[in-house]
Amino acid sequence: MNKRLYSVIWNVFFLCVVIFLLSGCAKQKLWYKAGNNQVDFDLDNRECVRVAKEVGRQATITGEMINPKVFNTSYNNCIFSRGWTHNPHNPPGTQQKKIKPVQLAKVKGNEIHVFDRFLTLPVDFKLINSQIAGFGDVRMQTLFFQGEGPVYLNMTFQETLSRQIDPLEFPANDPFFVFEKGKAGRKKMPLDWTVFSGDFKGTWVVGIGAYYLADKNKRINFVMTKDIPSQKKPPPQGLKLTKIQRQAVESFSDQWLERVKTAFEVGEKAEQGEKENLMMRNYKKIIQKIGNLI
Repeated sequence: MNKRLYSVIWNVFFLCVVIFLLSGCAKQKLWYKAGNNQVDFDLDNRECVRVAKEVGRQATITGEMINPKVFNTSYNNCIFSRGWTHNPHNPPGTQQKKIKPVQLAKVKGNEIHVFDRFLTLPVDFKLINSQIAGFGDVRMQTLFFQGEGPVYLNMTFQETLSRQIDPLEFPANDPFFVFEKGKAGRKKMPLDWTVFSGDFKGTWVVGIGAYYLADKNKRINFVMTKDIPSQKKPPPQGLKLTKIQRQAVESFSDQWLERVKTAFEVGEKAEQGEKENLMMRNYKKIIQKIGNLI
């Protein structure tokens, strides 16, 4: 991965704070808060717009666009937390102080302790960067790893102190497209994953993104990416990938998807997923060898 793409990916995930799905507002409404005026609202509004833009960019892989649905819900969360309400007859909400950023995860080698869970990465993955941030009532920590390949892994840990985080599908916005997607995890701790690919400024990339709801107010975001061969000639009509590119995407998915589905969590389920992953890779290698002989 070239330095330009690395820089873009890192900046995207450092900007991310948290994504909430609350009810959006289709019509323009007035905001009320006892003892406050338009000047007070303008100050809070300016800050909430800034935060919502940053959150909206996280919903796109490149961070160059803003997801409007995420922007609206994030804005509502921010402005409500500052005590503003649509109904002048209702008591105002409780204004919350901006929280101080704290370290949510502890990293020791390839082991991560976060949200009362132990996550284990492959031994070749090295920590490149770590950032903590706080916005409104949200705390966040972002870890960026590099493994052999090279493969890049971004892990973002998010915690909100006042509102529940709802399950959300991992999006793949232009210039990327969804190769496949699905759900995993337990009912109370779901995981939504997406395998995506696309040409980002001349570099073809494959990736796996996932949102793991660790608790009602805690979430772990995973994004793994790797370069794949570029297109020497256009793929057949109706297809987005060449044969070589498709094989590269499938190989990447076979290697990492089961690990992402278990959220890299240590335990019987994670070990079973890794065994199934290895069996599937061996099976596909055998089929490929048979195909070459025919």
